[in-house]
Amino acid sequence: MVNTEALPPNYSNTRWLMIGLALVLTGLVLWNIRNILLYGLAAIILVILISMPVRFLSRFG
Repeated sequence: MVNTEALPPNYSNTRWLMIGLALVLTGLVLWNIRNILLYGLAAIILVILISMPVRFLSRFG
């Protein structure tokens, strides 16, 4: 662990600023690729919905 008492006084503020900036950038990236993520989620749901009846029918076929 890092001893925060030995660090410069502005390190804590800088760290929180960097964390906030990283969260904002991550949010912006996810917002820009939300359509791709939505298509991926829809594809996963379709695969699950289609594979269940296929497995059921393959037992009898």
